[in-house]
Amino acid sequence: MEERSERYKRRIRRRRLPYIAVSAAAVLVLLAVVVLVSLLDKREDKGGTKTADNSGSKVESQESKDSETGKEETPEKTESDKTESDSAPEDLTLNPPESDSQEEPGKEDTEPPETAEPDTPAESTPEQDTPEESTPEPVPPGPTDIANADYSRVAFVGDSRTLAMASGGTYEYKLVPDDYVFATWGGRIVESSAHKDAMDAALTHREKAVFWFGINDVQINYDRDDANKFAEEYYTSVLNTYISTYGGTSVPQIYIVSILNTGAAEKDHYDGQEANIEKYNAALQKLCGEKGYTYLDATPLLVGEEGLLEDHIHFSKEWYEQKYLPFIISALGI
Repeated sequence: MEERSERYKRRIRRRRLPYIAVSAAAVLVLLAVVVLVSLLDKREDKGGTKTADNSGSKVESQESKDSETGKEETPEKTESDKTESDSAPEDLTLNPPESDSQEEPGKEDTEPPETAEPDTPAESTPEQDTPEESTPEPVPPGPTDIANADYSRVAFVGDSRTLAMASGGTYEYKLVPDDYVFATWGGRIVESSAHKDAMDAALTHREKAVFWFGINDVQINYDRDDANKFAEEYYTSVLNTYISTYGGTSVPQIYIVSILNTGAAEKDHYDGQEANIEKYNAALQKLCGEKGYTYLDATPLLVGEEGLLEDHIHFSKEWYEQKYLPFIISALGI
């Protein structure tokens, strides 16, 4: 009987063993669920976001726990309150689509101007290159172009410095045909020769007239210190003679060349010559402004005594070829 009872007990134990194992497993599962829920609650209290690793049962248990504790927090509020520093790399990859949908509109707003900005300089660069390809400014004629100038429209009137360009006088450089030069050696505006030369030039009825007087007047003319008187006589004795003789309805274009200085040796013979030349040129420039003539400042053509001959007054043929005539041709546009 005792053996039977022992066997019976063993059978009962064997039959209860599965139930005990199942109940133990259930207890373990329940403990695991409780531990997971507590961990999730701690993460939410620290400001973390929900993870997508929870199963449907875990979400239900968390919701039930929230309802029991009386919490009314919603996932939308926690997501808006979270900061960039609190979010973990795992949360960024597993966040629900709500957070992504909030960030995408901002990105779309900023991306269009970023793509448009690099396009604007690319389009402006070719426009900036085109002005640089503009044609260069015309270069004043050089010595080789002197013979090709159209002197037929010009009358040159003056003293020996003008006469040297033609075949008359002492030097006879023959750079300009005689028919276009009306000058006298040692000519001064107070002498009859200046009136005659101006009259002869006007009779040719050329549209442009270049007058170059003054070096003899500033040296030997009476009252040579009076620059205003010199300019007045320049107009009444020479220019007015030319204009009145020219006649007709058309008006000639008159150009007055500034007086060029002499060499150092020549300056010593006349006290105050350099200062008087500056006064004379200032008076001539004022006269041109009042009467509408063109004043040609030739002073930059004489650097030191370069181009002057041994007499320190007249100029070499090379100076006319390389300096004076290119300057006149460029100014007159011939």
